[in-house]
Amino acid sequence: MKRNVILFLILVILSSLGLSFSQDCPLELLGSSVWSDIEGIVCSGSRLYCAFTLGLGIYDVSIPGEPVLLGLAYAEGEGRRVAVSGNHAYLAAGWGGLAIVDVSRPIFPEVVSVWESSDIISGVVIKDHYAIVTGELLGIYIIDISDPAHPMTVTSHYLAGGGWDLTIQGDYLYVARGLSGMQIVDISDPEDPSNLGTYSSFTVINQIAVNGDYAYLAADVSGLIVLDVHDRAHPTETDRYESPSITVFSVEVKDNYVFTGCDNQGVQVFDVTHPSDITRLDWFSISGIGVRELALVSEDHLYASVTKGVISLDISDPSDIRRDGWDYPVNDLRRILVHDVYAFLVGRNGGIEIVFVGNPVEPISISNFNVTAIFRDVAIYDDYMYVASNNGMQIVDVTDITDPDYDTSYSSGSICYDIAIVDDIAYLTVDNIGVKRINISNPTRPTPMGEYNSPHARALVVTEDYFYFSDNDEGLYVINRVTMMLVGHYPLSGWSTVDMLKEGGLIFVAAENNGVYIFDVSNPADPDLITIYETEDKANGIAVDDGWLYIAENDEGLEAVYYADDLESPVSYGFYSIPGKSNGVTVFSNTVYLANEYGFLVFNNSLASIPEEPEFLPSSYYKLSAYPNPFNAETRLVLDLPGIVPNLNNEVQIYAITGHKITSLSLKDAFIKGPGKYELFWNGLDKMNRRIPAGVYLAVFRLGKYSAMQSIVLMK
Repeated sequence: MKRNVILFLILVILSSLGLSFSQDCPLELLGSSVWSDIEGIVCSGSRLYCAFTLGLGIYDVSIPGEPVLLGLAYAEGEGRRVAVSGNHAYLAAGWGGLAIVDVSRPIFPEVVSVWESSDIISGVVIKDHYAIVTGELLGIYIIDISDPAHPMTVTSHYLAGGGWDLTIQGDYLYVARGLSGMQIVDISDPEDPSNLGTYSSFTVINQIAVNGDYAYLAADVSGLIVLDVHDRAHPTETDRYESPSITVFSVEVKDNYVFTGCDNQGVQVFDVTHPSDITRLDWFSISGIGVRELALVSEDHLYASVTKGVISLDISDPSDIRRDGWDYPVNDLRRILVHDVYAFLVGRNGGIEIVFVGNPVEPISISNFNVTAIFRDVAIYDDYMYVASNNGMQIVDVTDITDPDYDTSYSSGSICYDIAIVDDIAYLTVDNIGVKRINISNPTRPTPMGEYNSPHARALVVTEDYFYFSDNDEGLYVINRVTMMLVGHYPLSGWSTVDMLKEGGLIFVAAENNGVYIFDVSNPADPDLITIYETEDKANGIAVDDGWLYIAENDEGLEAVYYADDLESPVSYGFYSIPGKSNGVTVFSNTVYLANEYGFLVFNNSLASIPEEPEFLPSSYYKLSAYPNPFNAETRLVLDLPGIVPNLNNEVQIYAITGHKITSLSLKDAFIKGPGKYELFWNGLDKMNRRIPAGVYLAVFRLGKYSAMQSIVLMK
């Protein structure tokens, strides 16, 4: 607190002198998960590398129809395409440049360097020790990656119309240039690339695949175009297949078959045995899901990156494509609630995801499922999850968080915007009605208990004695929770409210069109507006903790605002910018959790009060690691305790993600590899020597108040 006061006084003094002061945003990203929206994919061995909007993701596809997410590495910018060479992945990250990621440990990929550019980097290929990338403004850039930690620009090569994507065959680049067509570039001398032939299409070229003497172009609304490129100085069109109302984004080639990924239309397959007379064999429809890129993972399997995740397609019979696997995390996250060591996330289109956050640095998804509804808010009460939706209130049994069970629903008669629960009573704000009270003492039979009429009720918070809610046309109301009688009212109109919370004698209300309203409700009968904190963008969600106000601001990201020193003039400490729309935010144990359109992110505020030791405290002294990880037979657990001589009765405990103890490994059985270094082996069996199911498990070592933890993935 003292540190914040000093910083605030410095700001005031500098302002009074007419000087500017820029405070770096104190928000630090700890971890993230539940990513969606994959733009690009590439397969290398049994790994599928994905360019998510938020960074790089790695799947294990050793069983092609059963993709298993291994690890994620957040990267600034917006992931577009990815290439892999050796132990590094190269992520074309839009305005974030080229992110180089160490993938030697797939469960913990790590960004080791970033090649920065003022261009928008959208494609990448690797040749020898060079990364060649496309920039949407200039064309192509060639980067020396001999030392991945220190990438160096070799040269740039201008292309009219810029470069959207590219592929490579030998010493030749084939560059998709959007409306400017395709350019073939000779890079036999990487320091002096030269243009060869050009193909002008008068349509958008999104992606190119090359096989032998033919290039196959994903040509947007013009469908699939085939070019003869045996004379690279003069590429010639041999045929095209136009599909009415279908936009082609991506293309992949396998022998005499070409596969195209289409926007909201699925995957098409063509027989190109005769390039001058191509024939469509099949069309696998995936309604409402855009296919961004395709990648072969085996002779019989093709993966598609889609807006929701990844899909595995069986192409053993190209004339009859079948879907045999997928991974769809919940997307377009709207609200978040943290309870104990779990985060409960709801997506706009009916998705629910439960994430283990016992270690905020490594949030791990436990389960997800879907309900046909549009979700708006969430509450947890006893062993049930209550979700406000366009259909009313959905009730989900989360007694077993690994297998949530949709229990029942309550129809509110209109859109339900917000929900809060106190003493077996759920309070719902319902459009055109007001605030409804529902008895949920028996969650399987919710029973109405009356309502308070207020046609445009939106955001809500409930305390022991009162409930507070906003009416978009009439202002802030304070209602006695028992008598349902009006206690206080502050008149306002046209403030489009979406979220509300109470901290001490203050009420904070997020209004999309105005910012954040702060009210003094120390006297509930006479609520008073203190100030309106104006936001840069729509305030979609808010959280408050220890004098800090956190705002999920639509396209701006997450803003940290300090209000404790002067309620009338809160001070912004800046934004953590994130692609996509930031929708909901909450704080739990001094950790900030954000629900974003593209994923779930966890932050620390470096200026906030330091919390007491968490259950799983990262320690520079105690380290626990696993090799290999993932594993399917046995993994080696290495425990580093420098300068420590532990009691050999100490154990490494193995837990299921639910907290259920699986087994323990005693240091008595460890191999001592050096001072403070112990090596143990786990074979995937429980304490009864039974084989346990595939999944994510936690290895935990505790010594005094400190702990070391390592997540382990057991494969089938």
